[in-house]
Amino acid sequence: MNPALWLMRAAAMTPDAPALLTGTMQEADYAAFRDLALGIAGGLAARGVGPGDRVALFMKNRWEYLPALYGIWAAGAAAVPMNAKLHPKEAAWIADHAEAVFAFVSPELMDGLMEAAPGLPVVRPGGPRWQALL
Repeated sequence: MNPALWLMRAAAMTPDAPALLTGTMQEADYAAFRDLALGIAGGLAARGVGPGDRVALFMKNRWEYLPALYGIWAAGAAAVPMNAKLHPKEAAWIADHAEAVFAFVSPELMDGLMEAAPGLPVVRPGGPRWQALL
């Protein structure tokens, strides 16, 4: 069972219901959440990420984490979540040993991970690469 199917089902049943919030501010309803996740899945697939590949998540608590996670699952890839409190070298070690082919990284963690894992393609939520991925 692919967990991305749960999102598809929720979006079909209650597309206008609030899904992603920052505090009390709604960032997306279930239809928009689904569209973001599917956009990410398509963007990952266009970059050669497919079933069985591993994609790292080195992100602080932010609403974009969930579309990234569900987008990874919708692409058939496996998510490799990493604690945002880790040192970038520790995160790079995990990504390397998990054989991650891509990573979603919070803006404040981006420089450290790019320095520690220079060959790992990374995307910062909200940045230009994020927009291109969608």
